[in-house]
Amino acid sequence: MKLPVRAIGLLVMMSGGAAMAADLPAPVIHKAPPPVVAPSWTGFYVGVNGGVSLGQNRTTDTTVLPGLAFPVFGADSVSRAPFGGIFGGQAGFNWQLAPSWLIGVEADAQWSGQSDTACLSACLPAGAPGSLLSLTDEQKLTWFGTARGRIGWISPSGTLWYATGGAAFGRVEQTLTLAGTPGFFAAGTTSSASFSHDQVGWTVGGGAEAPLGGNWSAKAEYLYVDLGSVSNSFTSALGAGLVPATSQTTTSSYTIRDHIMRVGVNYRFGEPFPYAAPAASPGLYKAPPRPVAYSWNGFYLGANGGASLGRNDTIDTTVLPGLAFPVLGADSFNNAPIGGIFGGQIGWNWQAAPSWLIGVEADAQWSGQSVSVCVSACLPAGPPGALLSLTDEQKLTWFGTARGRVGWITPNGTLWYATGGAAFGRVEQTLTLAGTPGFFAGGATASTASFSHDQVGWTVGGGAEAQLGGNWSAKAEYLYVDLGSVSNSFTSALGAGLVPATSQTTTSSYTIHDHIVRIGINYRLN
Repeated sequence: MKLPVRAIGLLVMMSGGAAMAADLPAPVIHKAPPPVVAPSWTGFYVGVNGGVSLGQNRTTDTTVLPGLAFPVFGADSVSRAPFGGIFGGQAGFNWQLAPSWLIGVEADAQWSGQSDTACLSACLPAGAPGSLLSLTDEQKLTWFGTARGRIGWISPSGTLWYATGGAAFGRVEQTLTLAGTPGFFAAGTTSSASFSHDQVGWTVGGGAEAPLGGNWSAKAEYLYVDLGSVSNSFTSALGAGLVPATSQTTTSSYTIRDHIMRVGVNYRFGEPFPYAAPAASPGLYKAPPRPVAYSWNGFYLGANGGASLGRNDTIDTTVLPGLAFPVLGADSFNNAPIGGIFGGQIGWNWQAAPSWLIGVEADAQWSGQSVSVCVSACLPAGPPGALLSLTDEQKLTWFGTARGRVGWITPNGTLWYATGGAAFGRVEQTLTLAGTPGFFAGGATASTASFSHDQVGWTVGGGAEAQLGGNWSAKAEYLYVDLGSVSNSFTSALGAGLVPATSQTTTSSYTIHDHIVRIGINYRLN
């Protein structure tokens, strides 16, 4: 039987379509991709840390000989800068309240090598029989610890930025040593005493912590620690030549203010971060887009603010040529200027590999760092023609750096970097001598001189920088800045009663060593 032509054509078309369908690729079937879950910070953790501790201990050292017409032999007031390494451990618990917020508690205990020694109360190399020459004051912080709360914000990349505060405690030690010429003490030429105190106070600070992979994270942290104040005193019998004074009492009162800069690693018990939730049921999906890592490449600019903490090794000397004992002051101490800073930075990064970066950065900073101290006995009163005190004011008014950077990028995209290069800045100093009438020519009771220097030096440091979203990132950074040293001197005419001395020359030599702690934001121009 013959098929109709139209039916035959339909069969041919159907068979041809089936053949073409057989040549098409089979549909691609994927399991549902696991939902991406942000790193969870919840849980207990332990860790270790290390860094440095820089003190800013305002100290008043007074020596009094009751019974004399002018009983105060020394009343120096200085801002001391004890310094040393620290090492310790911490344990804590975090609770991630929401995807971007966290609260927690942390306790730590630290060994400290912080110490400082100063020579005050004129610190004379020699003197007439029965003279007080100097007071040596050694201060130490041997250990400390804190118990703190933490509250933090978790950036889109998973880096934790947190504020922290709570209780602090630690042990401080002090040794005071007086030196005099023969006849000042009833026996010998020195008298000393040592003291130890366990102190309780408070602390506040902040930091950044980033996942490293698995259960590990790394942190950079700054703490300000206030352990209150202490007052120590001791009494020594005096030689017969100082009657009606029969004993001297030396009292040292000082505050304990410490700036802690440290880095550490933590291990969190529980799920590693980042981690993924269990996969959904199989289904038919388009292939998921390939994730693209955040790129640090390109130019950037930003702003920053923080604090500058100085530790300036200072020697202040006053000499009256022609006298039998020409040195009237030669105090030696580590000065502790402090102040806020604010500035901006510009730089360029090249991400040489997925986990490595090199770059350059320059910054310029306004600085309010300053300190004023009173040394060379700093007497409240004295007989006619006597030197009473030297006031030494030091300032850092601005500074800048030009540095290279090399960094490692963690799995969550946080940059941990080391940096170093050139530094420059301006330092200023004002020296003011005070004396009783007759010490200076013309009846003056003070003589002042001011100085300014533009210095060049070097810097080294490190920090952490994390993505905030879009082209923005935030950083926390520490720099050690060495601007070399300066020496300033001035001469004043003396009163007729000091002949054969006709003039005095005061010289102040000091180093400029600064510890910069700052946070900032950057905008990448890509």
